[in-house]
Amino acid sequence: MAQDTCSIEGCDRPIKIKARRLCNLHYRRFQRHGNPLAGGPPKAPDHGDRICAISGCDRPEARREWCEMHYLRWRRTGDPLCVRPPASVDVSNGKVCKTCGERKPVDEFYMQKRPNGKKYAQSRCKRCVCAAMAARRNADPETDRARSRAYKAANPEIIRREIARRRALLLAAWVEHVDRMKVYARDIGRCGICGGIVDRRDFHVDHIIPLNRGGDHSYANVQLAHPSCNVAKGDRLPEELEAMLAA
Repeated sequence: MAQDTCSIEGCDRPIKIKARRLCNLHYRRFQRHGNPLAGGPPKAPDHGDRICAISGCDRPEARREWCEMHYLRWRRTGDPLCVRPPASVDVSNGKVCKTCGERKPVDEFYMQKRPNGKKYAQSRCKRCVCAAMAARRNADPETDRARSRAYKAANPEIIRREIARRRALLLAAWVEHVDRMKVYARDIGRCGICGGIVDRRDFHVDHIIPLNRGGDHSYANVQLAHPSCNVAKGDRLPEELEAMLAA
């Protein structure tokens, strides 16, 4: 009995896949391209008529609203317009904060990572970042508390690590138990940083000499503080805090 041949016109190869009535060659093309007659490489994903979001580029969109070229530049350098990775910047003389305009040492800036793994300093110094965060908290405290609760619920491992780190610092610097309300009564409800009145329902107990800089956990080394003042102070020593407030 004659063997059945491929159903594609002009192909006399024997059928390998009976359900499709195709020979091995045309079935592999069907699997790869969706068409047994297609012989070229697979087409790029169809994004309709959309083009690259970069001004002046008319290439078709590939990923993240960019063409393939600008997307690869972003993956390599963190900037779709950067042809080459940025050259190393001389930061020996510090960096200028774009908010306050002051030139400060690089360790006064928070560091971030580019997609290529390289670190860089933010454009705003720590003091300006903390001030902006405090202003946002004071403007809408309820929204800020809701955002904080959502972050803690979504990142339990990070919160646990931070609590463990803080507990280790306390154990290393432990002198005596410090009661928050006794500190509030001792300081007559006034912030030790700005001198303002502190809400009894929302306050921090600040270590005057930070734990990570040799301070101990005792009544002599703590003071009442607004949450925003405490965050802005960070881990500065008293003399550094005075210089920051005088600037």
